[in-house]
Parts: sequence; structure tokens; C-alpha cells
Amino acid sequence: MNKYPLFLLCLLIYNFAVAQNLQKFEPAEGRILHGLGQFTSDYPQAENWQQVSEYQQAAGQVPVIYSVYTFIDPVLDAADSTDFIDITQNHGQPYVLLIGLSLHDTTYLQTGEFNIPVEALLNGSLDYRILEIAGQIKAVAAPVYLRPGFEFGTGNRGIHEDPDLSAADFVAIWKRIFQIFQNEQVENVAWVWNTVNPDKFAYQDWYPGDEYVDWWGLNLFTSGQINGGAAFCAAAADRDRPVMICESCPISNDGILNDANWNDWFVPYFNLIRSTPNIKAFVYISDPWNEGIFSEWPDSRLEQNAYIAGQYAAEMQNPAYLHMDEYLSAVPPASEIKLPSHYQLRSYPNPFNNETTISYDLNRAARVQLEFYDSAGRKIRTYAKSGQQPGVKRYRFSADGLSSGLYFCRLVIDGQPVSTQKILLVR
Repeated sequence: MNKYPLFLLCLLIYNFAVAQNLQKFEPAEGRILHGLGQFTSDYPQAENWQQVSEYQQAAGQVPVIYSVYTFIDPVLDAADSTDFIDITQNHGQPYVLLIGLSLHDTTYLQTGEFNIPVEALLNGSLDYRILEIAGQIKAVAAPVYLRPGFEFGTGNRGIHEDPDLSAADFVAIWKRIFQIFQNEQVENVAWVWNTVNPDKFAYQDWYPGDEYVDWWGLNLFTSGQINGGAAFCAAAADRDRPVMICESCPISNDGILNDANWNDWFVPYFNLIRSTPNIKAFVYISDPWNEGIFSEWPDSRLEQNAYIAGQYAAEMQNPAYLHMDEYLSAVPPASEIKLPSHYQLRSYPNPFNNETTISYDLNRAARVQLEFYDSAGRKIRTYAKSGQQPGVKRYRFSADGLSSGLYFCRLVIDGQPVSTQKILLVR
């Protein structure tokens, strides 16, 4: 795995998107991010990661996106084992998270029905949980796609179909979550407005507005949903929004176990993706559904059918798809920059309370910059010295006006980045 700060990749992708008039974390024209789902607390962690490994072997590629879930409800959150930073840092690949932010409460545990606590979400009672989630996502320090209330609406029996949740309620909840993230300066998030079966209800009544949404999201589980997806994608294109297929796998006719589903489901699915210019990402759910709460659905793990897995792996060779190896090559690893090791940054104390001393060695006169970034990749300070002489150099960094959290200091010598140091501010 490439060893360099993911915040640099986050910054590069964001700046590229702005320069190309793209939405946040949107790949270049003609490219489609490859994604996989899903990490859930329904299975032991070892089993989750075994499913990831088996999918990657069957597909012949490592996906960029990995979908996960978190809960606003504190009881459900306490029972959930999902750790965002662990997923992105400790399992061989720096997966980009697609986070489904569940709004429902514990009603399902008692009644089997999903319920959205609208009043608690709107009166501020659950703001502390939104703040906790905002902090967890900010600490990831890499691109994150967030879909609040995924599968919203009335077109499906999905977990966010609640007859007591109106379109106006959903919009108000979305805006509240969005504003809290803005207040907390969580900049590493692209907001994904995700539904299913949009042809069955007035889905645009649920739209928070272009200023609150970066991507539109669609879930595809049946051939009918694939056939009906074009109109939704066209509506997104009218608003210059990319589309992410956030959840997808065949759930009819024995799913992955039936060879015929390659032609009946997968071929139309990939045809839709490749023929629709604003579909910029897809996430295939490789999941033993039959072992979870949707036990009437079939197993969708790719490796369960050698024929379909072979066809799928061949599809992944299409150069339109953006896999992890190419995604990472967008930024050269710092370890590959061939400059003397004595340029390495050091900081003490670290963690620090308000001030830390940054030091580095110079073996020649050089034009030097120290650039300081927050965890979202936003430059917050710059110290520049046009003609610094050789020797041990020190710079006292003051964190006045900054909040607690992870920051990065980058050393630039004669215009070339040579070293990056993590510094942790603890108030």
C-alpha cells in the first residue's frame, strides 16, 4: 500500500474537481469509481474482511469505495462495531468510505418496523450524536461520501420508509445535519442524496436543494429498477449532478446463484452505467443477505458463482472503471521523492497544547515553505523563507484560533514537497 497522507489525495481530488467544474470528489469525465459493500455489524469483523478479500479476488480488482453504516440512535450506535479509521487505515487499502447515516431508532428490535424519530431529530435532542459523527468523519482525514437517511422516501419498504416521515421533515433533517457539519468545518464530505424506486413516488419533493447536495444516489436490485433508472439520472444531469449507484446486486431469480442473471441483470446494469455519462460511481453489494435481517433475499457474493465472477472480472477490465491502484497513483507517495533524508520534519511536543516546534535540517541554501493543513486538506497557514541558509532550522507553530484535532505540516524545498508530519492539537 502506498504510504502517504491521505489528506493530500483528498486535497488533490477536490482541487481537480473544482478546476474541471465537477462536483465534490467526482472523477474525471468518462471515469467510474469502483465500489464494494458492505461492512455491517450483522457479521463478525473477520467475516466482513473475509468477504472483502473474496470479492477482490473474484473481481480481479481492488475497489476504491467501501460502504459502511452508522446510526444516529445512541442505542444502535453502542451495538455497532464500525470504526471508520480502522477500516481506512488497518486493512491493506485506504478505502474511501461511503457512509449510510441511519436515522431510524430501535423500534425495529421490538416490532420489526422502522421508525424515524422526527421530533428528536428536529428539536436538537440528537444533535450531540450528529456532532459525534461529524467528528468521527473529520478524523478520517480523507474523502468520505455521506448519504443521510439512505433509501429515503415512500417507494420501497427500505429502512427509511416511515409513513410518519414527510418530505418536508426529511428536508429539514437533512439541512440540520448539513448545518452542523458546516459549523464543525467538516470539509472532507461529499453529500449523496440517495433513494430507490424513484418512479413510485414524487422523489423530488424530498430534495434539499443544490447547495446541500453534491451527488445523487440510486439503488438497483431488480431489472425493473435498472430499466427505470435512466429518468432519475437524466434529472440529475439537468442539475449538473453526478450519480452514484450506492447499493446494487440481483435479488430476483436466486440472485448470484443463477447463471441466467448475468444476462438478465448484470448486462443491463453495466450497460446503464457505461452508457450514462453522469453515473460516476457504482457500489456492488457482495453480501450474504440470506443470513441477515433481509433473509428473504439471496446470497449476492460474487465468489459464489464462477461463471458470473469470470464475466464480472472481464467487465472490470474496461478502462472506464477507476480501481484502487490507479486512484492511488494520482499522488506520488512521499517515500518515492528522491531527496536527502535529512529534510525529514520533526515536531516537539507532539501531541501539543498550543505551541509545537517544527524542526528540519538543510544541507544547502534553499527556498523553504512550511505549509499547514487541517484534516480536510485545507491550507490554514504558510511560513515562507526565500533564501534559508544551511543548518538545523526551527519554527514555532502557534495553534491560536484552531480547534483540537489532527493537522499536517508539509515541508516544501525549492517548490518540491519533501516531507509531511502529522501534529495533534489537544486542548
